[in-house]
Amino acid sequence: MQTTKHLRRLGKALALLLSALFVDMALSYALCPLGSITEVTWYDYRQAVEEDFDTVVIGSSYAQLGINPFALDEELGSNAYNLATLGQSLPDSLAALQTAAHDHDLHRVVLCCGIESFRDTPQYDRQICFLQAKSVGESLLAKAQNAARVAFDADNFPNSKSLTWVFPWMYNTVPRTYEAISANVQSRLDGQTPLEASETTESGWRYLGKGYGGYDDTFDFQRMSTDLLSIPGNAPLEARHLEELAALLDFCTQQNITAYVVMVPQPDYMNLAHHESWYPQLLLQAQQIVEEHGGRFMDANLIDPRIYRPLNTDFRDAQHLNIDGAARFSTALGRIIARCEGGEDIRPLFSSYDDWDAHIDSLKDIALCYCDYKVGPDAIEFVAGTVAKPDAKIEYQFETAAAQAKRYEIAQPFGTSYTFEAPISGHGKLKVLVTARVAGQTSDEDACIWRGTVVY
Repeated sequence: MQTTKHLRRLGKALALLLSALFVDMALSYALCPLGSITEVTWYDYRQAVEEDFDTVVIGSSYAQLGINPFALDEELGSNAYNLATLGQSLPDSLAALQTAAHDHDLHRVVLCCGIESFRDTPQYDRQICFLQAKSVGESLLAKAQNAARVAFDADNFPNSKSLTWVFPWMYNTVPRTYEAISANVQSRLDGQTPLEASETTESGWRYLGKGYGGYDDTFDFQRMSTDLLSIPGNAPLEARHLEELAALLDFCTQQNITAYVVMVPQPDYMNLAHHESWYPQLLLQAQQIVEEHGGRFMDANLIDPRIYRPLNTDFRDAQHLNIDGAARFSTALGRIIARCEGGEDIRPLFSSYDDWDAHIDSLKDIALCYCDYKVGPDAIEFVAGTVAKPDAKIEYQFETAAAQAKRYEIAQPFGTSYTFEAPISGHGKLKVLVTARVAGQTSDEDACIWRGTVVY
């Protein structure tokens, strides 16, 4: 009798567990988007697993959007695949590399980083996307290893995140509207591949193949919001991330894979903003780790400008390259790697962190002009600023125009004042043009502008 009760309880518990699992799978089917960028990267890799890849690119969005494998191949005579994914953590980068090394005879790996790669907490939702996309088609053991990386991550293990990876639809989800969910389910029922689905789910993103896709649009630095001006500060690098970097490099040494750790190019304003930061000292730590563990370190921001320097038109936002920018950078990087592998000492092609001040001196006096404003009852208050060399004396000019006007009128001529008040009445729109230049200069070539339209 007692045994029967235990069996009934066990049966009820099992039925409840199976029901919960069914509901979880149904919600994942309906809510997890088909055709995310990360899913396309891994889907196409699985489709091309028979290819003889000898080079793999890993890292976060810096690498995913910044390295065109076709441009690398053109310079290296390689066959590269970009396995970088959005928000990819260093442990996930190592997992991607281990998979590629198991499947192919790799000669080299390119790991692209920003300073955030060695400092910031991994994005949990990106970890979930990586877990899902990589696990498709893998063995049960590989799936378990993927889940364990998330569950036992140092930032996840002490809290509920060590368990909630079981519910991916909580973090990797389409908009919670009937239209979005219905379209997602229909795409699955229609048998669309992730690549086919991405054409509608990833607006503006264009897949070019071999794991790489990007955006054609160009960021307008002349209309940059002050919300985007945050510059990575002086917080120290996380020891844990440096240990993860060392582990990745040690794996490369064991597998006889040449590792290139590349700091991605930044817009000039970000480099100039670092003139008072610990950026060179912090990155010197990363460089030492890389070189001590057998890798080769390259900071694209320190490349001789006669060889490569990014243009503002190369960026699709304040941090990431667009398709044209990625092609330019990947070509330059491929040529440098080719020279390195040809036996050339490439150190003269880069400035060193000890020469950081000289690098700053090589930039334009003003890299960015920006402006903030506040609409009051009778006037709009403007406060302008620049990212400029520390010793530069800046003067500003404010011009305004009505919303439909084609020409601006000077409202406040050049002077040292960086504030301006535009009187208003009623409601409307006011176009504003702010020009910043070094005091005394008259050349438009070195001036920097900001444009905006204010609704009042």
